Amino acid sequence: MKKIIVLCLTVLTVAHAALVGAAPLKVFVAEITVIGASNRDETQVTIKTLLTSRLNRGTVTTVATAAEADAVVSGSYIAAGKMFSLDAVATAGGRTLTRAFVEGDLDSGLIPAINKLAEKLAGEMGSVPAVAPAVAAMPVAPVIAATEVIVAEKGAPGGEIVPIIEKTKGNLSSWRSQPIAGVLNLVAAGGINVDGSRDVFLAESHRLLHYRHGTAFQLVSEMDLKVYENIISLDVLDSGDGTYELYETVVANEQPASKIWRVTGNTMQLLAENVPYYFRVMALSGSAKKLYVQKSGGDQFFAGDLFEAVRQGAEIKLKTQVALPRFASIYTFNQFTDTGGKLYTVTFSPENKLVVYDSALAEIWRSSDTYGGSEQFLEKKTLVGGGAGDPLQVFMNQRILVTPEGNVLVGKNEAFWLLGKKGYYSSGSVYCLSWNGDHLEGKWHTRVADNYMPGYAYDEKARVLLQLEMVARPHVFSRGSSVLTVRKID
Repeated sequence: MKKIIVLCLTVLTVAHAALVGAAPLKVFVAEITVIGASNRDETQVTIKTLLTSRLNRGTVTTVATAAEADAVVSGSYIAAGKMFSLDAVATAGGRTLTRAFVEGDLDSGLIPAINKLAEKLAGEMGSVPAVAPAVAAMPVAPVIAATEVIVAEKGAPGGEIVPIIEKTKGNLSSWRSQPIAGVLNLVAAGGINVDGSRDVFLAESHRLLHYRHGTAFQLVSEMDLKVYENIISLDVLDSGDGTYELYETVVANEQPASKIWRVTGNTMQLLAENVPYYFRVMALSGSAKKLYVQKSGGDQFFAGDLFEAVRQGAEIKLKTQVALPRFASIYTFNQFTDTGGKLYTVTFSPENKLVVYDSALAEIWRSSDTYGGSEQFLEKKTLVGGGAGDPLQVFMNQRILVTPEGNVLVGKNEAFWLLGKKGYYSSGSVYCLSWNGDHLEGKWHTRVADNYMPGYAYDEKARVLLQLEMVARPHVFSRGSSVLTVRKID
């Protein structure tokens, strides 16, 4: 009996010592996703720093790297209207330990919310024991060689389960600019100069920028438009003599009043202004780039016929008419051909589905996923019942481009569901799709950015993709900022 009592006391003593001397749970705070904040980068750093500090309490201690942590905390901050939500999840070895969230008013301050969130997380994680070394050797499971795993994957039945190849195009040969002040909506790529540099044209609503990207990214010239002039499109056409024609589509007083520039070296010469056309330079079916124009259609922005056109002096001469499917405009369609030479038209539906039409403009395929998405819009006043009604807003969309190989390039932004109806987007990327005979099949897409992608351009000769990102949204004290990423598409 005495032996049993002594044994029990020993067990209890050891257990108590283990509990008292148990090491605190080591926690690493990962990056915090920020959506809706005007100063996104600053908010990210602030939340991560404060949350790391507040979690360092009692049975929880924070560490500098994920490699030395027992658990990882990740989270998101979403601002919508005058409210925000701060959500976090703690995981360990693929297992969720706990979740917590705090909601608050933007005017009430962020720090109290972080304190409350840390208290919730620490209270739950504090009951999870830290990882301790095993007291006895356990049987080691056999290790399967990597080559064996690959062979097993290749042996999948018929090879039918083939995921889209999520290549991060340009990872090893990409370049990213420093933040540029302003919310840039448009990018157009000029050709390569003799010294190897490239002319790049950028625009926000009322400002046109000419940059040169070589050993540095330098601003060549800048032009401000009048407050009632809104730049909605920017296109470059190579004249073939070392100069460019820059077609700047401008809307003023709800009607197109566009400008045409000749770019020679560092000089931009205005060739024509107040031109009553929407401009777009594109390569239909992957052919040579040509100029296309469309007029405004009465009460609608894009209801006129589409024409191939040429410039003669300051005038635009119309050539061949191009038939458009329903809902399509000069900025939301393109054409491609299959290996047999059959012509197809691709455009967006009102729900941002990709729709493919045959040569007779009969619909033959519609995507299940959504693409496109733009926060840039045009506004037209409407009359309802004889009085002034709500303005009609028509959102622009991502360009659909076709490469000489027949691949379809299309931009894609993810809608933020709380503000999606207001045209609020994030997580931009460019997708490359190919027609396989009955549908457009995904080939690759660029790395999904954390930010909204207003637009992109593609230089098919140099196989270079230029992508804009809005990295900071404008607010009362800032114009916001944007960056340009240039990726080499191998």
